[in-house]
Amino acid sequence: MSRNIIRTYVTNSLICAETMTSDINAITGILDLTPELYAGAINPPISFETAQITNPTRKPHKSGHINALMLLLLFLPISGCTDHWKHMEEVRELFRVEHFSKEWPEEVQLSDGRIIEVTQKRRYEKSVHGIAAREAWLRFRLSETNFLEIEWHENLSPMRLDVLEGKPFIVAYPPTYREYVQYGRPKPAYFGFTYENSQWLRLPYANIPESQYDANLLIDNILPEGMTKMTLIDKNSKQFNNHRALGKCAKRVSEERICSWE
Repeated sequence: MSRNIIRTYVTNSLICAETMTSDINAITGILDLTPELYAGAINPPISFETAQITNPTRKPHKSGHINALMLLLLFLPISGCTDHWKHMEEVRELFRVEHFSKEWPEEVQLSDGRIIEVTQKRRYEKSVHGIAAREAWLRFRLSETNFLEIEWHENLSPMRLDVLEGKPFIVAYPPTYREYVQYGRPKPAYFGFTYENSQWLRLPYANIPESQYDANLLIDNILPEGMTKMTLIDKNSKQFNNHRALGKCAKRVSEERICSWE
């Protein structure tokens, strides 16, 4: 559907523009497009980043055609060609992205049985394709760090917080293909983080012990509307971390997480 809307809009725009020399000259002056880019824009191998929110298997297009297409959609004047205007709002809606953040306190049970309160924060992107968490923060206090507030911040989704060998330890993974590429295409797609000398050290998958495989943070990574706190009882209920729709990969570190991305 998205491809058809965009292709119809761009094709109609180019046809109309060809009948208006002044318009086409203005467009080429703004975009500095070559004839090859015009030809590529009519039927491009579209792979927009917003589509990766619900389909992380799709890899971004590597040519410069997509940038030309985006600018063309924004700046092409079509005076006298009214049929294509009905597609403009549909195209704009495809590219409309809203940014918002959420923060909540969450009870987390550590491997030694302690229950601590962690402040979770996420920055999200919302589009017609869904919602994706782009940044994550964790803030907490532990006796091992003299109850000083510790903050962790990455473009990853944290799934576990614990204490390992007397140090705070976090396991996280890339939420979409964008972050997977950003962090160097790790295989499997997990990182460990240990807190040493007042800073976080990132560790590869091989350095994550099996005792840290199981998730103890909210798997959905977003608190539902109306909730102000995620308690341990709520988190372990069938509504959240024990929901039947969640696969094993979501609940536990698994090499299968990467299989759909390569």
